[in-house]
Amino acid sequence: MARALLTWLAQPERRHAAHVQWLEMHLSLGPHGTEVEERGLTALVASCVTACDTAGQLQELVLDLHPIEGPLAPFGWLPPLHSLQELSINCGSELRLTVAATALPALQRLQLSGTPVVFEAAARLPPSIIDLSLSDLEGEEMPLQVSWPLSRQ
Repeated sequence: MARALLTWLAQPERRHAAHVQWLEMHLSLGPHGTEVEERGLTALVASCVTACDTAGQLQELVLDLHPIEGPLAPFGWLPPLHSLQELSINCGSELRLTVAATALPALQRLQLSGTPVVFEAAARLPPSIIDLSLSDLEGEEMPLQVSWPLSRQ
């Protein structure tokens, strides 16, 4: 069902996606999803989000992706979203931030949930963030990209 909706929204001849301001997707590959299916799903999500952002109307995006076997690196495959103000990503596996989130210049609220949430050295959060929520059941330390402003008082 979700794949059919994503495919319908991502079709270029449809104009409905350009009016979407808030998009929430709860997607699952099932217990035996393959790496190829996972890549197909992330490509389909990226196409859907791109279609919804074409008119600059998409303000809030919620992604709940379960189960994903390998690490999920959303800033590597999410398209530039210039109007997005709120982003929530929840996955039942490792959520890995590998690159700077520079394609999200209007982002103010960010919620990340993974087991664990990993910030690689190149990962950077947009300076526009005013509300950050990290949910990591395995992490023991605050990522440097998040903790440095807190320690400069």
